[in-house]
Amino acid sequence: MTPGSLSQLFSWAAITFSILAALSTGLALHFRTLSSKAQNDEINRLKPRNITDTQKSALKKRLAETKGTVGFISRLMDGEGRDFAQELAGVFTEAGWTVHSIAGNSLNDFPGYIVGVVSEESLLPQLNFVRTALNESGIDCRLEEIKPNSIGGGFLTGVIWLVVGRKK
Repeated sequence: MTPGSLSQLFSWAAITFSILAALSTGLALHFRTLSSKAQNDEINRLKPRNITDTQKSALKKRLAETKGTVGFISRLMDGEGRDFAQELAGVFTEAGWTVHSIAGNSLNDFPGYIVGVVSEESLLPQLNFVRTALNESGIDCRLEEIKPNSIGGGFLTGVIWLVVGRKK
């Protein structure tokens, strides 16, 4: 090999290795970003639910339009659901509602939403008001049948019951 061909070979090698270095740096950044996003998603998945200040304000304003008695029931052994129920109860209290109780004695599984229940038909309009207020503030509340004997102690009359499901 002549010195001229060796020079040309090393020049091509330098260019090739520079391109490979740039490509590997770009790929490393891309996969680091993907890894970071996956890690942040997992952290957010593990965080407990909270009511935002905007949701609290909207819900409190809407609930203040009327008064009533509400009770909260979360899943048995679900500390996160109970904490979320307590936070909701605080908003209802600030809006002038009476909070009857907060219990963790439900065997129902409502992933990511709340189910409103009353034991007497006369409270249905008020239940619909509460359900609408929750939904308008971004908190998913539905009307579903509660299986018999799936709530410890049953439902007392005169109370709108909100059964808080587990975090989705």
